[in-house]
Amino acid sequence: MTWIEGEQDQVQDRMDAWMNENRPLRDPDYARIAEATKLLDSELAAGGTPEQSYDRRVVMDVLTVYAARRAEQTSAENPKETPGALDLFTLLLNVAFEGFAYGVLFVQSRAKVREALLDRLTLADVGHALQTHLSDQQAMEGFYASLVSLKSLQFVSFVRAQNYAVRLRVKALPHQRVKESQAALWMDMFLLGAVFEELGGHREGPESV
Repeated sequence: MTWIEGEQDQVQDRMDAWMNENRPLRDPDYARIAEATKLLDSELAAGGTPEQSYDRRVVMDVLTVYAARRAEQTSAENPKETPGALDLFTLLLNVAFEGFAYGVLFVQSRAKVREALLDRLTLADVGHALQTHLSDQQAMEGFYASLVSLKSLQFVSFVRAQNYAVRLRVKALPHQRVKESQAALWMDMFLLGAVFEELGGHREGPESV
């Protein structure tokens, strides 16, 4: 992944090559993530807005505040004012993983009535559940793998984190904008994870490891 520090006009070519080599086409979870992406695109094509896509599943104001809080916490753990390209990408990759997992677990746990207080409580419960599985790398990977194929989550998170990282590096944005991008990516992946779970969630397959 160190090629991220290369020239910006070379990054996309290298990323395209990496995607062609590593896209988990035989993984049923990847097919379901693609289905979730297509569904979200269709909601926009039908005249909807991103806000409406969120509001169908969670009180967006609650989620926005929660995502901003997670970005603040993550930034406090990674206090570099101007992180290097690899540090920035690693940070965004972790954010993407977490956001997707939050979306899956939120759908599994959410109340039948969509209400701000209930959504806040559900997000807090999801956060607690995640923290109990992050004590070491093996426990964390095992927990993520129970929600979605790691190969598919890694691929999708890589692509989306890289897109955010490239935009940030091109614009040389300040630390505050990095936090805003963390929150936006977290919400992006939360929504994808939520729709993935609504469509049936994790399925075992030949490339599900």
